[in-house]
Amino acid sequence: VSYQDSRGDAREIADRHLWKGNIPAGVTEHPGAERAMANWAAHNGCDPKPEVTEVSAQVVRTSWTGCQADTEFFHIVGGGHTWPGRPVAGMEAVFGSTTMDIDATKLMFEFFFSHHL
Repeated sequence: VSYQDSRGDAREIADRHLWKGNIPAGVTEHPGAERAMANWAAHNGCDPKPEVTEVSAQVVRTSWTGCQADTEFFHIVGGGHTWPGRPVAGMEAVFGSTTMDIDATKLMFEFFFSHHL
């Protein structure tokens, strides 16, 4: 899912660095991560207005209530195309900054282990 920031969304970044104006046929535009999460919240029957919590100066958690399935989104302010809590040396110049304020792996497993099928 594309994510718009000051560098552009994923399609714009790929065009700038790879396609150079020759975007392949069939590459669709996406409304972005926030719209995708709002769509999931609607799909899950959530209240339309989310709760927004500042976890840290770099991390904002958006969660919805009244859902048939828990729905939450973590936004990394100024973050790159990286995995929060797991920096890769030398990659920030290419993919942007990595926050250490949360551990995405830990959060992901906590979420999945608390939601058994």
